Amino acid sequence: MTNISEVIGTNDIKLKCSYTTDPNDRVSGVTFLAVNDTTDKFDAIAESTVFSSQPELFAYGVYLFGSANITKLSDSSSEVVLTFNNLKCNHERNYRCALSVHNTVQTNSEPMILFVQVLPSKPEHILIIKTQVDVSTTIANAVDSTSTSSDNEKVKSGIIEGVNITVKCSGNVGKPAGIFTFQVLRMDSIRPTTYDATTTKIEEIPGNCSYYRTSYLTFQVTSKDNQAMIRCAVVSPLAGEDMYIDSEQLEVKYHVNMPTVTKHPDKQEYIVGVDTSITLTCTGDGNPKPIYRWYKENQYDFISTEVNEAKSTTPRTTCSNETPEERELKSDNTVKTNSRVIRMTNISEVIGTNDIKLRCSYTTDLNDRVIGVSFFAANVSDNYVNIAESTVFSSQPELLPYGVYLFGSANITKLSDSPSEVVLTFNNLKCMHERKYRCMLAVHNTAPTASAPMQLFVKGKYMIVKLAGAIKY
Repeated sequence: MTNISEVIGTNDIKLKCSYTTDPNDRVSGVTFLAVNDTTDKFDAIAESTVFSSQPELFAYGVYLFGSANITKLSDSSSEVVLTFNNLKCNHERNYRCALSVHNTVQTNSEPMILFVQVLPSKPEHILIIKTQVDVSTTIANAVDSTSTSSDNEKVKSGIIEGVNITVKCSGNVGKPAGIFTFQVLRMDSIRPTTYDATTTKIEEIPGNCSYYRTSYLTFQVTSKDNQAMIRCAVVSPLAGEDMYIDSEQLEVKYHVNMPTVTKHPDKQEYIVGVDTSITLTCTGDGNPKPIYRWYKENQYDFISTEVNEAKSTTPRTTCSNETPEERELKSDNTVKTNSRVIRMTNISEVIGTNDIKLRCSYTTDLNDRVIGVSFFAANVSDNYVNIAESTVFSSQPELLPYGVYLFGSANITKLSDSPSEVVLTFNNLKCMHERKYRCMLAVHNTAPTASAPMQLFVKGKYMIVKLAGAIKY
């Protein structure tokens, strides 16, 4: 008999007892045997003999398979086959067959094993938690020092650069037991960085002959990890495509790096009347996003908060106190189609603010029948993904998966609440909410109309960056 490995639930499982005999042998029967769970000995489960017109499934065979088909001795001179359906966990055991020849001692085959495989599932969840686990071992059954209550330690706000975080991934990894690997997908890198689990534990799922694994990855975050996602993937010969789950984007708080100042035109000396102006550009990086302040001749009175500061080479110096956000807030985000108008307005609010409202305002023609308004948000690839919609086809507005990822929950007004506006409201403004949004108006028998993009700016606590320098007139 030959070993078999098949996936649970498979039909047409065949236990084949193949044999060769001497020319004068008269085969009188073939018996199938399986190891009994209770006695750990082989019990007969079926036989095909010359003494019976039909093969027979014995009591222990009925217990195992319910029913089975056994070929007759007369069907083949070298093989008898037992076939059953719906492979189950309890079918995994040793089997063998015995050949009976007239006036000869019965001959037993070597035991064969029937392996039952179970397909893994997509990981159930991935959590970023504060509590660290014991990282002194990487073997199975490692101590899980993160209790069930530790899920309440899930990181819900920004992570400080330089601290260690622990990522927890759990799920059914099938049989044979698969493993979890972690990948960090950073914004500035095309290829993800792959890590093995720091600590893992595994346990058999009762009644399912599959395995449930919980794995942890502990690593130190840097500024490069800001807005990165952590992916937990199942590695198994039975794993299909998309057997992974991604975390929310990390928000890493890090100090402002040393700013650099460039000038245009870039030269050593400037001539009054010829070089009409000099543009100084200050470049730095930090989270929260830094605010720039320009100082002239002293360190106390700043003259501008622009990233780019234009300096006249005449004695009169002008400056602007208008931030880039404030300037962009003055732009018009209105799209007009005939007399139909749809627009969204830029927003600038402080991180942590509640009751943030994304308003999609519109006016329509007299005979227009509005059937829906959809909200979209730009993803990391700068593609717009549908996050919410309010339509006449549904009694309640719906927050779609990417909207749930961004906001967790949100309130969307119904079309019937206002003839000219649909509002999406959410709480707890975060850094990840800073992106472009747009809305789309659907009118019966008319192509949808999309607004121009609007920008949601997230403001944080600012740090003063003092720059010393001089401009000669």
